[in-house]
Amino acid sequence: AHAFLPFYGQGMSTGYGDCLAFIKLLDSYGEDWEKILPMYQKNRKKHTDTLADLSKGAFSRYRRTTKADYAAVYDKFDSILYNLFPKTFAPPPYVLVAYNPGHAAEIVKRHKTQRKYARFLGIPLLVGAVTGLVAIAEFFNISISSHKD
Repeated sequence: AHAFLPFYGQGMSTGYGDCLAFIKLLDSYGEDWEKILPMYQKNRKKHTDTLADLSKGAFSRYRRTTKADYAAVYDKFDSILYNLFPKTFAPPPYVLVAYNPGHAAEIVKRHKTQRKYARFLGIPLLVGAVTGLVAIAEFFNISISSHKD
């Protein structure tokens, strides 16, 4: 069982994945526990730790009170770039992890590498500008709404 916050939706599938991985090791190595348990730990822990971190991040996003969130805007840019250039860009990690939680660590690592390359293209500056515009629009929308009353 995994003690994930329930905000990434991968707790059950990860538990099933753990069972399947454990069964495969049992099928391959019998009851050689000194071999199976370290292999299981090595193969699964990095992915489940990554899922736990992603779940914490998702919880933070659910708690936000503004649309002007840099990380959320950047994820939207990732989605747009992926839709325009699917062979070059990957979607945000949550899209890929939803289909393959057993490889969460590799997915997040690949996403971090993509973000490093995006810096050379100036995408973080563009994301920052859009986030700022969203914040300004939100501020004036809130201000206008509060003055109508």
